Parts: sequence; structure tokens; C-alpha cells
Amino acid sequence: MYLPNSYICVNYATDLANNSEAAGIKCGIIVLCFKEGGTHMLNAYRLTDGRTMYVETTGSEGFAGSDIFFFELKEGDIYLDGTVHRIYTFW
Repeated sequence: MYLPNSYICVNYATDLANNSEAAGIKCGIIVLCFKEGGTHMLNAYRLTDGRTMYVETTGSEGFAGSDIFFFELKEGDIYLDGTVHRIYTFW
């Protein structure tokens, strides 16, 4: 679970990416920049059908403590409590 000032989104995102890569699975790190200020990190996987699956592992309050996945994310979307202004993907 997300622990403010202790174990935050960057920790979750890098842990998942490192563990995936160690298992031979390519995992991207996604950095979201919000119009209102601030950033957030999550992960992505490229699936064999060509889609990208985004994975949120922080257990953020808005997700009731659950890990979630979804298939669409674009600039202008509302995510958590902010409007996505920029998306940076690092494979």
C-alpha cells in the first residue's frame, strides 16, 4: 500500500519493472505529468496482440488499495485527481 514519504509510486514502478525484467518480461515505466502540477509513475507491458496494458500498483486510495490494469491512457485523461498533461514512457 502507498505510504506517503516512505514507499511511493516511483518505488512500486521500479520494483515491478526490475522484477519483470529479472523474469525475462519487458516492462515499461510510465511517468505522468499533470496539468495541476505533480507527477505519478506506473508501468506498462506490450501484449502479443499489439495492445499496451498499463498497471497501477501503488494501491492508491482512489483504487481502494487494489492493483489495477487498463488499456487506454492519453493526454487529457483524468487520472487519480489530475488531468494528464504529458506521458513519458521508458522501455
